Amino acid sequence: AFYYCEELENVEIGSNVEYIGYYAFLKSKVRSVTIPESVKTIHTNPWAYCDSLASFKGKFASADGRLIICNNTIVSSAMAGLESYTVPEGPTTIGTIAFSEASMTKIVLPQSLTAIGHNVFRDCKELTEVRIPAGIRSIGYGAFNGCEVLEKVYCAATTPPILEDDGTLSSLRLKFPDAICISAKEQTGFVEL
Repeated sequence: AFYYCEELENVEIGSNVEYIGYYAFLKSKVRSVTIPESVKTIHTNPWAYCDSLASFKGKFASADGRLIICNNTIVSSAMAGLESYTVPEGPTTIGTIAFSEASMTKIVLPQSLTAIGHNVFRDCKELTEVRIPAGIRSIGYGAFNGCEVLEKVYCAATTPPILEDDGTLSSLRLKFPDAICISAKEQTGFVEL
């Protein structure tokens, strides 16, 4: 609908809108989005690759205005201007490409998190460190694809998560607690730091 809109800066979704579809604002230059109470569903990241996006307001917006959270799933993020970010507690899943192309260097994920979707951090070219909580059960394919300088992924899980590997995960240096390093290496081929 608004793909690649270079002139679009502030978006106020109309009060009669109930659904915001897949990639509706893909790669636009939007800076802020206001979502009315009428919206019932937001599909896979409507604001994917919007590198100027800095805030969300209204329904589904996190308290800090940096995330859209629907049904305990982070659907989209507004990371413009942030070097690091700590995701607030509550969400259990990060949806497909939710943090794609974010320019942050470090992210700390919440203890409530159990699943990281496909391509979540795709092309986060400045990301050097990720901290994954103990309750993580799965990491989707391509989760760190294009993270060119990613050096450390700390995973506090006591059981290695299920990994849908497309080749990008096996090249990472993943640090598990000592108790599971052997089983993690056997399952994934990761190298202990």
